[in-house]
Amino acid sequence: MFTQPTGHPIDPSADHRAWKALLDAAGVRAARLHDARHTMASLLLAQKVHPRVVMEIMGHSPISLTLGTYSHVAPELSTDAADRMAATLWDTTNSDKLQQKPEEETKEEPEAE
Repeated sequence: MFTQPTGHPIDPSADHRAWKALLDAAGVRAARLHDARHTMASLLLAQKVHPRVVMEIMGHSPISLTLGTYSHVAPELSTDAADRMAATLWDTTNSDKLQQKPEEETKEEPEAE
């Protein structure tokens, strides 16, 4: 719970008015504060922020709540994971080294005169 400087609870109406004023000042369309929370979590996950970090920011206790609620971001993360694995396995700079025989690695080429 957030409080006023006096320690009293924030008035929900005043909080809502302040949120709407902030949106207006920023030139952002009207949205619920809760929508901003969901957007923040989705964007963090899409930017590959570790789900445990997102969980902490959101205040979720089980990670399953974070991952279950924001599972719509998972396909994008899965594609990225597959792309990273492909780059690791089939990277052209590494494939030449993998195909070289050990004796070829140590063989020096004669210098041109």
